[in-house]
Amino acid sequence: MVDATVLASLYEAGGSPEKWPDMLDLIAGSVGARGGIIFSATDGAGFHMASPGVAELFADYVAQGWMERNERGAPLVRQRSPQFVTDTDVRSLDDIATMPVYQEFFKPRGACAGAGTLLQGAHHDMLVMTIEAFESHQAARAALPRLDALRPHIGRAMSLASQIRNARAQGLVDGLALIGSAAAIVGANGRLRATNQAFRDQFGSLASDHHAMLSFADPHANAALKTALSMPGRLRHQAGSIVVRDKAGIPIQVMHIVPLVRSARDLFESDGLLLLTAGGENRAIPGADLLRLLFDLTPTEARLARLLAEGVALQDAAAHLGVTYGTARVHLRTVFQKTGVRRQSDLVGLLGRYSSPFA
Repeated sequence: MVDATVLASLYEAGGSPEKWPDMLDLIAGSVGARGGIIFSATDGAGFHMASPGVAELFADYVAQGWMERNERGAPLVRQRSPQFVTDTDVRSLDDIATMPVYQEFFKPRGACAGAGTLLQGAHHDMLVMTIEAFESHQAARAALPRLDALRPHIGRAMSLASQIRNARAQGLVDGLALIGSAAAIVGANGRLRATNQAFRDQFGSLASDHHAMLSFADPHANAALKTALSMPGRLRHQAGSIVVRDKAGIPIQVMHIVPLVRSARDLFESDGLLLLTAGGENRAIPGADLLRLLFDLTPTEARLARLLAEGVALQDAAAHLGVTYGTARVHLRTVFQKTGVRRQSDLVGLLGRYSSPFA
């Protein structure tokens, strides 16, 4: 028998994704557990939410790196069982007694016993829902009939909520197009969640979403994107900007990699990346400063790059900056690395779009 109050609240949360954390607490409380968690099984340590009852526990789980490995949930994902299962369904008691994730993390917090299931999300997502911190493994097993009776309703409500989340993400990138920004949202696993028309117009056949995975025709841009995605979420701010080339290998655009963290994660409902193309038409910013912003150049590197973009020879640029020709060459090699080009002519062509006549 499904609790009518829980059922009504569940379908309300289907249409209001922000209600899911409290909904998870309600479900957990109805079966004698402390709280619940939902996370993407196809998105690494990407999209996730935790109910207030286990919010601190889950925050510690993520902060300490357990979520990135997720050894506890791996058997559940592999089995893809169409029902709720407990820890003892996928692990032996001996495993639970020896595995570090249980002994070092869950046991000290009184949360070894849980139950979980897989759910279909939107846009190729597979979600994991766990009900956490039962009093015992026996209590978790006793809750399975009630959880399984609720599971079809959970699946329908979560499917609706996932569609709404994706629609919101699409609306945000469409809004960026109104102010001239080509943008895309990429999940932590590289899956393309949303793009705006400006992004599609700007890249055309140079970007594709084969099997929902974003890829560029430019292998260097692809490698840079994969590197950014492979970074732990807390380090993605180091990714900076990448250069995208056309099929002839000519740099055509600079793209900012903006990590979606903290409140930005909530706004875009993703732990992935916002890709935002950088425009060079802003003449209110001095050229050297704009180059520093785009490519993370040092002040000297930015001034050197701007001089080269204006057609000044490297030796003359060195004299202008008051450095030796050898030092200028060292700076130029670093600029090549940061901008992703290999030849001075490519650098000049690329930076010409992002330089201004101002010093």
